[in-house]
Amino acid sequence: MTAFTHWLSSLTAKQTWLLLSVAIAIISIADLLLFPLGVTCGPFYMLPICLACWQLDLRSTLIVIVVTAVLSIMTFVVYGRPMTTFSLLGNLAVLIFVPGLIVLIVNGLRSSVDRQRKLAHHDFLTGALNTMGFAHEAAAILSSPTRTNKTWLLCFIDLDGFKQVNDRHGHEIGDQTLRQFGAKVRTSLRAGDCFGRIGGDEFAWLIPVEQSGSARDVAEILHRRLIDILAKQHDLGCSLGALILPPDHWRPLDELMRAADQLMYRAKRSGKNQLRVASISEMARTEANAIAGGTPSAHDLASQHS
Repeated sequence: MTAFTHWLSSLTAKQTWLLLSVAIAIISIADLLLFPLGVTCGPFYMLPICLACWQLDLRSTLIVIVVTAVLSIMTFVVYGRPMTTFSLLGNLAVLIFVPGLIVLIVNGLRSSVDRQRKLAHHDFLTGALNTMGFAHEAAAILSSPTRTNKTWLLCFIDLDGFKQVNDRHGHEIGDQTLRQFGAKVRTSLRAGDCFGRIGGDEFAWLIPVEQSGSARDVAEILHRRLIDILAKQHDLGCSLGALILPPDHWRPLDELMRAADQLMYRAKRSGKNQLRVASISEMARTEANAIAGGTPSAHDLASQHS
């Protein structure tokens, strides 16, 4: 069931309309062929109606209901069944009213599913995606065919001085600080951005970059913006590790997250409000050189820090 609902959610509006058209056509033809045998396929129209309700807006669903009601009536007309104007309108009203009631039930179920999905994938405190939600959306973005010509910036963010806020002012003020930070960042998100709270005072941000050569500039601009936001909140700072993902990379998300995390740790070890930017290929070379030279790798340093 989960796989089916996931497949439904992945359908675009155009794909949904195509599927609806095919389903309605099949049911209509079957109804015409089987009606002389005393078999009616009219009830099966509820399948495309429910699909429209689940995937599309209310207006589109009403269009589907009216179309299927008219097709049901047309079957009677084609075979010359006697029908007065009154009975015609009455049948049409029933064929619209009954599916309408079912649509209300399905719509309520869909709203409940959406609420549960949001609760499961969002952090209740900051409103950002939680760890699972960020992993799900980021993986979907990076595996999408539309990303092949884009450079992406995977940022790992740690709030400098947040522990002192909790120690001095209490966890309630700490929670309020995180809530305000999450709200301000979410207002600056662009279409295509993916922002989540990974845990504690650590956040991740996946950003599309128009030109690969400007990725470092984007990281610097983003870092300054975050510092400006945090400076007004108990004089906090921001350590940022930004990993540049070229269009041709095909690394699993967990590997990319570890690399961005390592960059953030390097920034944090350098002091407050520091930024470290590197491409995934640069990180791989650094790791290889560290292993060849017998020096601690980036992963070892990150492990020591944690």
